[in-house]
Amino acid sequence: MTDFYDLEGNLVSYETWARIFASDDRFLIGTKIPEKGVKVSTVWIGLAWMLEVEEGGKPLIFETMVFGEDKDDWDDLGCWRWASKEEAMAGHQKIVDDIRSGVLVLEHSSDD
Repeated sequence: MTDFYDLEGNLVSYETWARIFASDDRFLIGTKIPEKGVKVSTVWIGLAWMLEVEEGGKPLIFETMVFGEDKDDWDDLGCWRWASKEEAMAGHQKIVDDIRSGVLVLEHSSDD
């Protein structure tokens, strides 16, 4: 079973979740890293899987993913989940910084 959450982490109905999901409010930040041939995207997904909550964790309702910069390259190269907007924004920046500095090496080549 899946629970639905708003941008602040409050439980909401499916209808409320769907209205937020259809809006641009769900897109937090996107960063292109042309020198690495990737883009980093952080969004609100508003879904938490039962296992997260059953294990006593906070629902992870934000997601950061790394994709190839090429429009035809939709394979994700990494995925991280966050419990709050603040965690998501900080996590996004750390991932961008780690990719740029070479700390995070992705199985991807901009020459594909």
